[in-house]
This record gives sequence, C-alpha cells and structure tokens, in this order.
Amino acid sequence: AAAHLTMGVVYESMNDLPAAEDAYQTAIRVEPTVTGSRTNLAALLERQAEEAENNARRIAQQDREAAIESLMRSQQLRERVAELRRDELPLLGRDAQLAPDNAAIQYRYGLSLYLQGQQAEALSALTNAVRLEPNTPDFVLALALLHRQQGDLINAIKPIERLLELRPHDLSYQQLYHEVKQQALQPAGPAPGGQ
Repeated sequence: AAAHLTMGVVYESMNDLPAAEDAYQTAIRVEPTVTGSRTNLAALLERQAEEAENNARRIAQQDREAAIESLMRSQQLRERVAELRRDELPLLGRDAQLAPDNAAIQYRYGLSLYLQGQQAEALSALTNAVRLEPNTPDFVLALALLHRQQGDLINAIKPIERLLELRPHDLSYQQLYHEVKQQALQPAGPAPGGQ
C-alpha cells in the first residue's frame, strides 16, 4: 500500500489525477486497514468536486445542461469523500491507540474527528499532538483554531502565542492573534430573555 500511496502522490504532483486516483484505490484494495490512502483520495476528490462546482457556476448561463451535469458530478464526488473519511476514522483511531506518543498520528486523528463533527474528541487528540510536539506549527494552529471555533477564546490565545514564539514574523499568526484578542474583548451579547 505504501508504494501505491507514494505513486499516487507522485501522479498528483504531475497533475495526472486519474493515475493518482487509481494508485490510491489500489493502495486501499491491497491493504484496506492501512491509513493514508483514503485521506489522500478524499482530498483529491474534494478538489475535483470544487472544480466541478466552479465549472458549473461558470457555464450556467451558456449551457444549463452541462452545468447540471457538473453539479451532479460534484455531489457524487462529495458523497465519495464523506464515505472515505468515515471509513478512515476507525483506522486512524486504531493507529492513535497503538501509537499514543506519535504526534503526527494524533494530529491526523484529531483532524479526522473534527471533519466527522466530533469536536470534543478532536480537541483531545489535537491537544495530545501539541503536548507531544509543541514546536510543530501545524499542530499548534489546528488546536488554536478549534478552540476559537468553539468560542473558547481564552484557550485559543495560548497556542497562538506559541505560534508567535515559533514564527514571530509570520503575519498570518500576528493577524490571528489580534483577531482573537479583539473577539475576547468584545462584551457578550445579552442573555436570552434579558433586556
């Protein structure tokens, strides 16, 4: 499976998307319990779905039938993406249990949980990834963004400050810090039923 997964990545880099899709499918077929191939295939199909949607919008005025076809293709791709991600989640969970000290696996598991709407579990896995590798910006950023999305701005600020320690000149981290600080300073809205 690893060889086919690698070939899929190579084909993607060469923009040979059908060959990449075939390689990922072969990796899944050869070793169905190995993680990675489904994730890569899902990402590839998701990009194709976005392209199909953009194409549909672009051609909607000129060729309504082609636009509808493109939207239907996008929907099929998105359904396949959801299926691949659902199938990958228990495999990533297994890997996370087998390798509790592997930050990259904890991170991938956390992202997968998040995509499946399991935010509390995602938070736990991402927190673990950052605990294991506090100097990996992607891990720290994912944790900060999840805290922010959950409205937990106080806990979002600490990982953002860590990002600024790691990369003090990164303008996107500076902007994120200022946005979250501003949000944290905003007064809460009126309580339901209050005046």
